[in-house]
Amino acid sequence: MASTIPSLSTNDGREHFGRNVAFAWGGYMVNVVAGFIVPRLISDHLGQTTLGIWDFSWSLVAYFGLLEIGLGDSISRYVAGHRARNDVEGLNRSVSTIALFQRSVGWLALVLAVVSAWWLLPIFGLRLGDELGTARLVLLYQGIEIAVILSLSVYASVIAGCHRWDLQNSVTAIANGLVALGMIGVLLLGKGLPSLALVHCVIMIGSALARKRLMKRVCPELVIDRRLASWPTFVEQASYGIKSLVPSVANLLSNQALSLLIVVFIGPASLAIFSRSRSLMTTMRSLAARFGMIVVPIASGLQARNDRAALRETLLTTPSIISSLALPVLIVLGLLGNHLMGIWMGQAYIQPCLLAILTMGTYATLVQEPVWSVLCGMNCHGQTALAKLIAAGASMILLTIGLWGFHWGLRGAAVCFVLPQVIVDGFVTSWYACCIVGVSKRRYIWCTFLRPLLCVAPFAATLAVGAELLEAYPLSAMAMIAAGSLISSIFYLRWLVPPLMRKNLTNALRIIMLNLSVRTCP
Repeated sequence: MASTIPSLSTNDGREHFGRNVAFAWGGYMVNVVAGFIVPRLISDHLGQTTLGIWDFSWSLVAYFGLLEIGLGDSISRYVAGHRARNDVEGLNRSVSTIALFQRSVGWLALVLAVVSAWWLLPIFGLRLGDELGTARLVLLYQGIEIAVILSLSVYASVIAGCHRWDLQNSVTAIANGLVALGMIGVLLLGKGLPSLALVHCVIMIGSALARKRLMKRVCPELVIDRRLASWPTFVEQASYGIKSLVPSVANLLSNQALSLLIVVFIGPASLAIFSRSRSLMTTMRSLAARFGMIVVPIASGLQARNDRAALRETLLTTPSIISSLALPVLIVLGLLGNHLMGIWMGQAYIQPCLLAILTMGTYATLVQEPVWSVLCGMNCHGQTALAKLIAAGASMILLTIGLWGFHWGLRGAAVCFVLPQVIVDGFVTSWYACCIVGVSKRRYIWCTFLRPLLCVAPFAATLAVGAELLEAYPLSAMAMIAAGSLISSIFYLRWLVPPLMRKNLTNALRIIMLNLSVRTCP
């Protein structure tokens, strides 16, 4: 008879959903702040081309993550499912199997890092020039970091499967903060890219070791022993993991292949320009992805209890939250992106219309993140994963034809990059999820797209007009934008904020106004 975990039988993560999202986003915001500061310092101290080499090296080592064949993502789902069923034996067998596999993958990634640094990089020698030696060291340090993290990633997945995103993201925030401080110190001391990569490597490995210790506290009943590893368990989880891996392959084809093609056909300096605009979109996608990661074990637990009503509610609610939060930010980036880029990185990094094109594709991707997570939690994501792979292949073909045959610039590359994403993420994924979970497509479109768009429309319209009038009539433009923001805020409060939260906010505002009136009375 299987061992049980009685105290955890009702824990599906929904009761701490808000807290987990807050920690996930709060922890990542440290990385966002660092992402704004460090690239500017690298560009100022080491040059635009050197910044492009830094981006290029990360694009190469990103492929090492494919060695995991998606099994790291499967752990959080299976941990949540076993704990929902109170099955300790299944929990130990599942985690031990993947832990053994990931240790082997870590050694393989280390070998590939050495091979790539000494035999692959010379292929790009014409573009890298005198920086080939620097790129080798950077790639080696980054490869070592990826290899060690792959071998230890099972511990982070267990913490996630236990719905302890507060601990998971606290470690992430501390590590990202230390990385930022360390890299800033290295640049101020006049060191180069290899020193930056070494600091990044040491701190991130330390964070992986910290998660190993935390895992024992979060899941004390778990025993990881290679003797518990099971081939049938590996096959079962590998079939799930490979389906989860397909979107990662798709992202590599559309993102990292784009970086390689830009370096080959345009040069590292152009990659630095494109990467800064793309990094703003990547920040938004990472926030949505962290939101989605919380949804995966929740959906797994709900499926284990056969709670279809809660699954339908999750599919309707979570994309609506992302859509409502992302739209104002994307509108600001699309309309004022060039001004923001000039303030952040300088005039040399401004590419007209580039950010506006990228925001269109990013919106569809952001909204589908929680939808994809629900499908992953239910193990129904195979067909959607295949659609993502086809879209990424189409994107890569378009990019190759455009950059090689027609000598398109960065704007053309951006169009090729976002167009397949809009089709698959905006339509195919959502449509398929509604069919699987049993949600009305009309209701899904209203909750996820139409209602948030109507709420944000006054802000978008006044911002677009105000941005044109800002230089000639600054006071009128600011008043117009403020009025549009106020109207949209009222719509948000009325249509998008849950009734209980709206009541609490209203009561809080009433108390604040009452206190202010009492204090101002003679």
